Amino acid sequence: MHATSPQAVSASRFLWLNSKQHAVVSGKALLALYLVIPACGLLVAADTLLFDNRLMYLLPTSPSGFFIWAVVFELPHIVAGLFTFCDREYIRCYRKKLISSLSIITAAVLFVLVGAPVVLPASLSDILSHLLSAVFVVYTMYHLFSQQFGISMALMKLRPDRRYEWLRWGATLSGVLMYALVMVDKELMFVGVSFGAVFQWLCAGIIAFTCVLGWNVSKLASDTRSKLFLFANLAMLVTTYLFLYMDYSIFVIMIPRFVHDLTAFYVYGVHDHNRNGEQRTNFIYRPFHAVSPILISPVLALVVGNVIESTDAAIPALALIVTFFHYHIEGVIWKGNSLHRQFVSFR
Repeated sequence: MHATSPQAVSASRFLWLNSKQHAVVSGKALLALYLVIPACGLLVAADTLLFDNRLMYLLPTSPSGFFIWAVVFELPHIVAGLFTFCDREYIRCYRKKLISSLSIITAAVLFVLVGAPVVLPASLSDILSHLLSAVFVVYTMYHLFSQQFGISMALMKLRPDRRYEWLRWGATLSGVLMYALVMVDKELMFVGVSFGAVFQWLCAGIIAFTCVLGWNVSKLASDTRSKLFLFANLAMLVTTYLFLYMDYSIFVIMIPRFVHDLTAFYVYGVHDHNRNGEQRTNFIYRPFHAVSPILISPVLALVVGNVIESTDAAIPALALIVTFFHYHIEGVIWKGNSLHRQFVSFR
């Protein structure tokens, strides 16, 4: 990872960047994304105090039905991450991992969704399909919170250690439980036991543990801004749980996804700008010499991502394969002193 130099500029000033200036990921800009939390809080407060919870009954469970959400979020940021591999040196470096992981993921997903219904009994095929859905939810939460707490450690200039593992797994488990409570009736009963209530109490306990651990980790922070970023992630856990408790389920899904996806767009843009500053090594950006990849990357990703989503009905499981592949490869490319890490620094 590059150290921040006097010549480095915050990527939040991307409109004025000279292509040869080194860009950094600004902790202040990252923190600004978490303003979505108080914004949603004010909306809920207004609905509760002024409108007799009418908004709560009008809002859907998931934001995916909103046009702007469907266009901007979920798959496009994944495409932006895949753009980073359109580079001869990167392909050479990651080739074996790219080929092996993509082959295994494609075979597994196509077997469960296409092959199993044909060759297996319907009951077993259904079990495999539900198992794939469960793995997808857990992997999504793991990926999401690995990114956010990983950046926390980078801003605090701490190496990921056992405390980081506990943080991200605590957040992952609470995220999975909250997602389950959104998608399944909270009053779910089985053999006389309300599993909705069990999940709620278990989730509250895990969040409390994660917050206590996060507070202890924050004492190692090198500056106030990095400490605030860690607190913002902990606040995201607490507030989404409160929104779940108040039956504003849409915010449980929307807030983490909003923060995660826009953070990813930002980091990928900074990486691509720095990697292609002196020479356009990425062939996607070669036709755009006058414009920084910080601008080009999200625009092209929105286009390609929505094309993939529109063809998913014709090409079974394409979006699911791309997403699983993204989750796996992201766990590879940001470790240690990888090629990707050499072109991203935080301030």
